[in-house]
Amino acid sequence: MHDDWFPFFSMLFWCCTKLAGLSLFVTGLIGLGTTLLAGFDFWRLLLAVALPLVVGYLLLAKDFLYDLAIAEQRRRQAKAR
Repeated sequence: MHDDWFPFFSMLFWCCTKLAGLSLFVTGLIGLGTTLLAGFDFWRLLLAVALPLVVGYLLLAKDFLYDLAIAEQRRRQAKAR
């Protein structure tokens, strides 16, 4: 059996971050719709719309979390050898 599970878990982590980013982004858009229908409230706009949209965008557009995890895993594998 193959001992190197790194590529599988690497792609699984990438997929999970993209799914989390997509769900946060969609949650922000739904929050925007409900905020527009319910009336303007600054804190609701900030917490229910802006925060999920920004975090979702960062997870979708940037791979910094994935790059940090890959670098740490490669460092551990290099140290083990």
